[in-house]
This record gives sequence, structure tokens and C-alpha cells, in this order.
Amino acid sequence: MRTIQVQKVKGKVRERNIFSFKDIAPRWAKYIHQPQTQRMGFYDKNKNLDLSDFKCCIVGEAYGFNDKYAEHGDEKCDSCYSQAVDFANFLMEGPKKRESMINNFTNHWNLCHT
Repeated sequence: MRTIQVQKVKGKVRERNIFSFKDIAPRWAKYIHQPQTQRMGFYDKNKNLDLSDFKCCIVGEAYGFNDKYAEHGDEKCDSCYSQAVDFANFLMEGPKKRESMINNFTNHWNLCHT
């Protein structure tokens, strides 16, 4: 994580944390390039990392292994939901597309959730 200064509209300057993918989804960052062990996922310390499960996918980990972003209500984020759906096909994509998906999610998270 690094901190940068961002200027607000009314001329006030505030600091903002910028997170890497490893900061946002550390378990997925660790396992993303290893062979999968089951279904569309991996296994790590009692957490099943599953790309097809909103709670256990990459976006779900960013939310603390929670799927509230995919439900209707105050915590719903359409972009996170859409990216979680896209991540379900992550393992079928080539390396450049995978890196692009990770970068898009990381940028979205930093712009909208920090």
C-alpha cells in the first residue's frame, strides 16, 4: 500500500491509500498462478477460494469473504458484481487478459472503495 495526495474539488487536499492486488485480495494473489485443486478454485487455510462463488471469489475476498456486494441493498456494487462474473472465466483466459482483469479490478477498488 502506498499513500498519495489527492486534491478535492473545493481545494482541500487529503491523503488517499492506494492498494495493490496483493493488498486487496492477498489469498488470491498468492494462489492465482498455481494449479487449481478443485472446481474453479483453490484451498487455503479453511477458506475455499472459488471463482464461481460470489463469497469466495476474488471480489468476495476483497469484501472480507462476503457476498453483500452482489445482493440488492446499500452494499451492492454493480461494477464489483460484473467483475466477479467476469472472474468466473479467469482460468480460461490468457495471461494478458488475466493481468488486465486484475488491473481493472484493482483500479476500480482504489477509485470506489478506498
